[in-house]
Amino acid sequence: MRILMTAFACHPGKGSEPGNGWHWARALAERGHLIDLVTRSEGERAVLAECGRLGLDNIRLHLLDVPVRRNPPHAEARRLLGYETWLRACARFVRDLPTPDVAHHTTWGSLHFGPHLELEAPVVTGPVGGSQVAPARHKQYFDGEWRDEWVRSRATSTFLRLFPGARRTARCDHVFATNKVTLRDLQQRLHARSASLLSGDALACEHLLTAPREPGPGAWTCDRGPTFVWVGSIVPRKAARLAVEAFARVAGQCRGARLVLVGDGRLLPIVRARVEDLGLTKQVTFTGRVPWAEVRRHLDAADCFVFSSLRDSGSAQVLEAAGRAVPTVALERDGICDVMPRAAGVMVSEETDDLPGSLAAGMLQVVEDRERWSRMSAACLQWAGEHTWPRQAAVAEAVYHRLRS
Repeated sequence: MRILMTAFACHPGKGSEPGNGWHWARALAERGHLIDLVTRSEGERAVLAECGRLGLDNIRLHLLDVPVRRNPPHAEARRLLGYETWLRACARFVRDLPTPDVAHHTTWGSLHFGPHLELEAPVVTGPVGGSQVAPARHKQYFDGEWRDEWVRSRATSTFLRLFPGARRTARCDHVFATNKVTLRDLQQRLHARSASLLSGDALACEHLLTAPREPGPGAWTCDRGPTFVWVGSIVPRKAARLAVEAFARVAGQCRGARLVLVGDGRLLPIVRARVEDLGLTKQVTFTGRVPWAEVRRHLDAADCFVFSSLRDSGSAQVLEAAGRAVPTVALERDGICDVMPRAAGVMVSEETDDLPGSLAAGMLQVVEDRERWSRMSAACLQWAGEHTWPRQAAVAEAVYHRLRS
């Protein structure tokens, strides 16, 4: 099958959307399909290097860079304008490519910004997320940016059908949705032609541990305290400050406990200041942005992964932690609830006014019992093994065949 794959973000060796863009192309190419991959030049060298290393001569790379002439003052507006401009240019660009059997727009996976592709071949998009909203009762963790989040939430919950991009998403021949609330909106509010649930995240098989881990000493001995790891962009909805405040409660009960924050972002100075205010500078480590190999090293040293996000489609980071057999504590929110099995960690309700206390209690539950930790760790590996890129590609392939029949 000849597949036209469009990916605004595509870069081997990176996580999140860039990594997903590459893994979609790789997984489908490894199933024997011919892939016309349209993406930006920033990932060119890495893509070509990986194609050479893996012997994938059935990925044809087509580069499309589009300058944005307008420059809105708001950073998020600039980012979205750049994406929308690229989507429009991509629709024109692909007209000169060979006619595909099916087209699939993979990244970014946004319900609000569907592809402009108009082809004789079936068009698939996703997995997309976007219907989930953040809880207003915890708006303090958005650190002065709640107004933007409120506008987004109101627009999504009330005016979704007015978004041209959302209507374009629904017009695709099939849409993969990353979570149940997005699938519901596609089916009931946007009346999508065809839609189904598919996790937005998956793992390369080589990332999976081949055997369960032995529990580390963690909180259950005096040798050292437990190590908690947080990974992500330090932006408002990820609530890194919440993780720090929860850890402060844990550190008061677990001698030698450590928190490692992996990532960078515009709220980093605020989070650093909070660490200093709480007197945790010796227990909290900031790594900044690091290569994926180093992220994996931190996961392998972790006793518990902390997922404090107040709004997310799912979580690549939680799945990555599970692939290294690390149990997670997470807030019971749309997205993560739809993908993470309860046996793989602890879900904490956000229906409380003391969210740091609740999250801290969940962190302690993960590390306080060796036998329970071992069961959670084994459940993590089982779950991660069910969400690999070859399996993801097989699901998409079945949809392609159905659309062509």
